[in-house]
Amino acid sequence: MLRTTCCLIGSSLLLLAAGTGRSAEPPGPIEVVRTAYVEGAHRDADASAMRAGFHPQFVMFVLADGDVRQVTIDQWADRVAAEGAKPDRKPPLVEAEIEVIGETADSAVVRVELSRDGEHAFTDFLSLYRTGEGWKIVGKVFQSHR
Repeated sequence: MLRTTCCLIGSSLLLLAAGTGRSAEPPGPIEVVRTAYVEGAHRDADASAMRAGFHPQFVMFVLADGDVRQVTIDQWADRVAAEGAKPDRKPPLVEAEIEVIGETADSAVVRVELSRDGEHAFTDFLSLYRTGEGWKIVGKVFQSHR
C-alpha cells in the first residue's frame, strides 16, 4: 500500500511518497488526484484543472437524507467554476492525505482525507481507470465531516 501525504498551503506543496523517484513516467493516480481534485476542485476552484483529471463519464454519488443522488462532472465543474469566478474568493488552506488503497494495471481506488482551513472536511473514495489519455477519476463516494 502506498501512502502519500499532500499538504497544500497557499501555492506551496509538500509531497511525501514512498516510490522510486522516477520522473519520466506519466502522472499516476496520486498525482491526478492531487492536481485535479485537491488543487483543482478544492484549493484553486479551477474547473479546467478538474476536467483534465476527471473522465467525462465521472459520477459522484451523494448520500442525502437517506437517498443517493448522482452528480456529473459537468454539474460539479460548473459549481466550481462559479466559485472560482467570485472576485472576493480567497483560496482556502487545503491539506490532504492521499492513500492508494488498491491498484492494478488499469484501475485504482484512492482514499483522501481532506481538510479545509484546518477543519477535517471530507473522507473521499475515488475510483480511477488508466485510459488512453492516462489516469482519470471516474467515480467518487464520500463522507462529509462538516
